[in-house]
Amino acid sequence: MKNNKVPLILSIVALLGVVLLFVDRLSNKSPKQDKNQTEQVTSSQKIVFVNLDTVLNHYDLYNALSLKLMEKQSELEKELQSKTLSLQNRAYKLQQDYAQHLITSATYQEKAQKLSDEQYQLQVWQEEKTYELTDDQMALTQRIYDSIINVVNEINADKKYNLVISNSLGGTLLYGDPEWNITDTVVSVLNSKLPDNFLDSIQ
Repeated sequence: MKNNKVPLILSIVALLGVVLLFVDRLSNKSPKQDKNQTEQVTSSQKIVFVNLDTVLNHYDLYNALSLKLMEKQSELEKELQSKTLSLQNRAYKLQQDYAQHLITSATYQEKAQKLSDEQYQLQVWQEEKTYELTDDQMALTQRIYDSIINVVNEINADKKYNLVISNSLGGTLLYGDPEWNITDTVVSVLNSKLPDNFLDSIQ
């Protein structure tokens, strides 16, 4: 969420650099001194970035949890389809029986009301399962986000980086020097923390 502020921060830093340059010149400092100061400031700033798309593609826990969530969604969709088809078939048969005078009007109305109630309950069930899947997705996102943040903090425990930027497709980072890319390190640490049998724990 904070990534959108990065361009603004960098713009402010650049503006301050220009202001300081004019102040130095007005103070009769030599260009050589200005250059040395700029190089010292630049070299002291250590900014790296992490490609989140790559992290998610190679993070074993995320892939396993995502697969489990997709399987659950698929099962619920099949169950909904089965219940809906059963309801439709029984409604069609009821119409046929009534049209062929196999049942009375009272029986037809009674069974039609039951089918209507069942349809309403099916809609309620569908909404509940939709909310359930949404909650599961949010919990998955939060769990993965927390694990990534924890690993980044662990990697930067010695405060060697002044700024760690997240990058993803369509993000604000259009180019980054490969030497500043710590994505592989983050992925390696994330996966190294998973036990060998971690798949059993999420079944």
